[in-house]
Amino acid sequence: MAGEPIYYSSGAYASSGTGAIGAGCVLYWCYGFNPTATGIFVQLHNTLAPGVGRVPEVSIKVDGGQSFSWAPSNVGRRFTAGCSWIASATGDVLALSGIGIWLQLEARVIQ
Repeated sequence: MAGEPIYYSSGAYASSGTGAIGAGCVLYWCYGFNPTATGIFVQLHNTLAPGVGRVPEVSIKVDGGQSFSWAPSNVGRRFTAGCSWIASATGDVLALSGIGIWLQLEARVIQ
């Protein structure tokens, strides 16, 4: 239902969340933790199933052993086709890292 809040959590450490939030949402907050010693990029994609080489809507650099938080603005960031996240080895295009992180998303339904 439009206006309803959506809360997504990866639960255990995971390297991706394809289709984490369905089509038609505004993302307000993304936060999590990278438990490994290796730095990664958390990418947010406006699709339910991003493929390798796809350019992300948002790319957040996360050093090893660090927490992260990203909030686009007080009006949020629109994901019309769906919101998926991936732990990527690179920031500019999707390159699977295989590194598991903990991640949460907070959004609102817009359709």
